[in-house]
Amino acid sequence: MLLMAFYFTSPEKKGMIGKTEEKKKGFVTKQLGWSNELPLSEVMRVKNILGLTINDVMVACVNGGVKRYLESRNPNRNLDSHFVWGIPTSLRSSKDFEMSNQSSGYSLSIPTRESDPVKRAREVNFRMSLLKRSIEPFGLFNMLRWLMFPWALPRGEDTYKQALRTYGAITNVPGATSKTAFGTTFVERMYGIMMSPPNAISCAISSYGDVIYICMQTDLDPSLSVDNKEECFGPTMADEICAGFEAEFWEMSAQCEKIGQGMVEDVARKVGMDVVKGRVDEIAAVKVDGAAKKKN
Repeated sequence: MLLMAFYFTSPEKKGMIGKTEEKKKGFVTKQLGWSNELPLSEVMRVKNILGLTINDVMVACVNGGVKRYLESRNPNRNLDSHFVWGIPTSLRSSKDFEMSNQSSGYSLSIPTRESDPVKRAREVNFRMSLLKRSIEPFGLFNMLRWLMFPWALPRGEDTYKQALRTYGAITNVPGATSKTAFGTTFVERMYGIMMSPPNAISCAISSYGDVIYICMQTDLDPSLSVDNKEECFGPTMADEICAGFEAEFWEMSAQCEKIGQGMVEDVARKVGMDVVKGRVDEIAAVKVDGAAKKKN
């Protein structure tokens, strides 16, 4: 019910609106973009230093990528005070093996004013923690289960109006921890793709093997050229957001390098540098010994 209250009281977004009238019909051309692979070990290092989750880090970087894209369109573009995302979630318990879906979701609202990726990640963590303890997913699930029917779901111009309030949806698609194969052919990469309504975008955060990456889907306005740097939904929008996502992550990683160094120096001041150096050498020796045994 909180989702309904938010929907009917939230202002329409201004930062990312296309001008194609065909969008009101509910059928528009789409485009896809993929980021380069990020080492999962580096993502784990960043989230461990910050004390957050992988999802916190990735969602913060996606928000940063969208922010960079909108600001690159027009320096005077009026960004909204918040990015509003739909986050799908499952209400099924780990011991529930019934053959049915129990999918729901909640609205995650992230302030756009924050330019520091580390601070933004902590803001995402704080807001996600509150939402995970809220009744919003259960209220939405029961509303869809008992009060709505397929013919009552919004479509066409109603769908267009819904997208005036949300930027889109973000979900995670965990893959196999090692590469799978069809016969003797290994699958090099697996893509998660989530459909988005008109005037909105969708992002699937996928992991496969030892890497993590995103797939971004947006509208494609055929009337816009590559050289148009004013309007949204041009032919490079999905790729530009993915590039911004990568830039945000590596900026966050660089900050975490300094934070981690500061943590080591702080421990060194408390327990003595010789103790810290000895422990680091001990860990390094164990890793080298383990690698040698594995090689043999």
